[in-house]
Amino acid sequence: MEPHVLLISFSSQAHIASCFRLGEALACRGVTVTFVTLSKHISQIRKVYTDEQLKSQRINLVGLDGVEKGNIFQKAKDFEESFKPYFEELLRNQKAGKAGPTCLMADRFLYWTKVMSLTLLHPHCILSLILSRRCILVLLEELIACLLRLFV
Repeated sequence: MEPHVLLISFSSQAHIASCFRLGEALACRGVTVTFVTLSKHISQIRKVYTDEQLKSQRINLVGLDGVEKGNIFQKAKDFEESFKPYFEELLRNQKAGKAGPTCLMADRFLYWTKVMSLTLLHPHCILSLILSRRCILVLLEELIACLLRLFV
């Protein structure tokens, strides 16, 4: 089984940029990445990257239909509601024996992802993506070493 990270980003520009950079760094090291955020942000990513570029980097984009309103905690709760249909699809695929993500990584504001990852039986990592570039690289190397131990 090859490492495949489901990377879920909070719907904020700084979080999306940091999370996507982490996804690119993982993909450069042979990890398949499925990047999930709201559809309106996915459309912005598609303005920068072609489908061919994303495919060659092993990055899949999943856009969720949803709204953003209220404070940060309400936005996180709204995002959970937006994520539920995709989560149900992941569960159906898993029950059908289809390959899917082997690890779930989420922005720290998306606290509900821990329960979902336990349901999917994935190793789970909640991390703060507001880090310096150097911290991200150190964290990335540790994460890749961990993923390789799990799947090699």
